[in-house]
Amino acid sequence: MQELDQKLSRIVESARVSPVSVFRYGSPWVWIVSQEEWQKTLTDIRDYLPMEHPLITLRDAVSESGLVEQVTAMAGEGLFRLNMTALTHIMLLRLAITHTGNEADIYHQINYNILYRWFVGLDVNRRMWSRDDFIRDVGAFGDRLELVAVIKGFLDKRGFGRCGA
Repeated sequence: MQELDQKLSRIVESARVSPVSVFRYGSPWVWIVSQEEWQKTLTDIRDYLPMEHPLITLRDAVSESGLVEQVTAMAGEGLFRLNMTALTHIMLLRLAITHTGNEADIYHQINYNILYRWFVGLDVNRRMWSRDDFIRDVGAFGDRLELVAVIKGFLDKRGFGRCGA
């Protein structure tokens, strides 16, 4: 086991310098690349997902619906530090997809999941919002029952089951 660990460590270390091809049963199987190389090639997450993926469908529906504008008008100005487009998408993710009601957990899920980052409008290379601002704003948005009702209504009309808070 230790030998396997050492060999794998060498392979991964060399992948930081240049892509490494991994063969299985004599055929190319996967490539191991550094995060930097991955970011160079990742132009649009849609290139890696089927077009019918629920988050692609949901994001497209939001873009076409005027939901963000409706939520922004209802929320008022100056209450949130995060922009309303991002907050609306975060709440959609929270209510439709994630299995946690904790703002800190959602923050970490978005930080580490490229698909979630894309959904809420963060580029792969962009830093996350401040953790404190995120937790404050997502919590405050969740406390505004009229805003949550609009998000839930939007999800219900499109057949998205809710797993989150």
